[in-house]
Parts: sequence; C-alpha cells; structure tokens
Amino acid sequence: MDAPAGHIVVIGHDYVTRRIGMSRIAGNAVFLGSGNPVRVLAYVGRADSASVAGTDGAISQVAAARGRPWLRSLVLADEVPLRLASTDVFLVYAQRGAGDAELSVLGAQWSVALRTFLRRGGVVVVLETDAENAGTWQILEASGLFTAVARAPLASGTLRVIAPGDAIAIDVPLMYSVERNTVRFDSTDGTIVVADTIGAIVLHRVVTGP
Repeated sequence: MDAPAGHIVVIGHDYVTRRIGMSRIAGNAVFLGSGNPVRVLAYVGRADSASVAGTDGAISQVAAARGRPWLRSLVLADEVPLRLASTDVFLVYAQRGAGDAELSVLGAQWSVALRTFLRRGGVVVVLETDAENAGTWQILEASGLFTAVARAPLASGTLRVIAPGDAIAIDVPLMYSVERNTVRFDSTDGTIVVADTIGAIVLHRVVTGP
C-alpha cells in the first residue's frame, strides 16, 4: 500500500485580524490531518498572543462548522522531533519576534523529523506575518522543504482564490480583502491557492515518495 501524502501549507496571514474566508483557510489546512480529533502540535515560540488567539479561533470556527474536533498541544522547540511521531498536524504560528538566525536553526534542528513526519502523511502548516525578520517560512527553507525569494507586506487590495479545487480553498470566497499583516511570497513552490495580482499568498505543496 502506498504511503499517504503529506502536506505543507504556507499561509500569508497571521490572524491578528480575520474574516470568515481567512478562517476557512487555516481550518482547511489543519483538517487535512486524518485524526479524529485531529491532533495538532502547535509551536508558539515568538508569536504574538493576538496571532495565536486569532489562529486558534479561526480553526475552532471551521471545526464547529464541520462538526469535527481538534486537539491542540503546545510544544517547545527541543521537543518537536520527538513529539511529531504522535501527532497529525504540526502548526507553526507566525514568528513575529524571532530572528532570522533563530528560524534557520529551528529548521535545521527539525529537518529530519519533519521529513519523516511528512512521509507518513503528516501536515505542516506555517503562518506568516509582516515582521523585522525575513519570514517564518525560513524554518521550512532550512529544512529543505520550501523556498521563496522574498516576502512582501500588503497594505490593501483584493486577494483571489486561483485554485478553487484545492482542499485549502473549500468554502473560501473567490475574492476577499487584504487584512492586517498579510504578506505575499515570491514563490511557486507548490500550488498557489490564493494570490494578489503579483504573487502567492497561500501555497499548498503535496509531499509524496521517499
């Protein structure tokens, strides 16, 4: 039997402010996990408390709509490699307060465990924000799992779902407005699910094979 596909979802929202469409993106990403309840290992690190609360609220909103529960467990950086073995989803909140070197170290530290987790069908969800660092996504870059040239903040505009058939786009309005701290990625590493007129806001990469 083939191994189940793993998933990497990179989201250019930190959920300090949110609308229903944005909430569905976060919830859809988490509910790619196969458990019931979906077990979510969550790394807070240097994320803002408002971002953590907003993200959790978004996921809970989708959980209620689907009638499917989720169970969040917080994890420290050094515990991640061991605890990935007993979870369905690894969620990294937007790391506003982290330095670039710290993010790269985390990626290197978690690299082998993340690859193993994805090969057995795990889901990795990384949220992003406008910050002084170059991006939370650097954790995935250091792990060899995702690449982007840059990250740019958006002050206004309309975002569009350009892959409505993707699982991340379920029940997401085809267009919605930019919210606070939204960022764009200069990347095509995966399916671009949501974009503005220039580039990707939400990307979904399916991971198969060894």
